[in-house]
Amino acid sequence: MRRSFHVCMHIDNALRLSDRKLSGMLSRDGLTLSAREVRLELQADRAKGHAYFCGCDNRKPDGSCAGHAVEKGGEE
Repeated sequence: MRRSFHVCMHIDNALRLSDRKLSGMLSRDGLTLSAREVRLELQADRAKGHAYFCGCDNRKPDGSCAGHAVEKGGEE
């Protein structure tokens, strides 16, 4: 069985980005987050001990995606 993986970003590197680059990078419940809100999300994840941010529910201890089984010929 194949596995797919979500894209993730290194939290410390993302926090170095300008507000202009961070603004709109993430959304929650269909709403685009401001740069301040993105920073708060990233900082909260880092406080949990994660080095990576990934918007997925199957994460490794470092925060990156642990992968998802993909049925033959289909998506996750």
